[in-house]
Amino acid sequence: MFERVHIARMWIHENKRVFGDRLIDNIDRDWLDSLLLKESCESLGLTKEGIYNSDRLIYGDFMDGIDADPRIYR
Repeated sequence: MFERVHIARMWIHENKRVFGDRLIDNIDRDWLDSLLLKESCESLGLTKEGIYNSDRLIYGDFMDGIDADPRIYR
């Protein structure tokens, strides 16, 4: 079962991969980071500390190994 924090983390991660990877300087990347955090906190009632449990949010279907079946995106 997903919790709000899991949705926020995945949403931030995906937006940073889709949009953030195309930005060319730290000013724009910082702007995107602050916008995503602001929207997540306001919309879902979370805090930065609650969302970022590490320096980076990492998602993939490889967390349980390459031979896992099914490969779950987390």
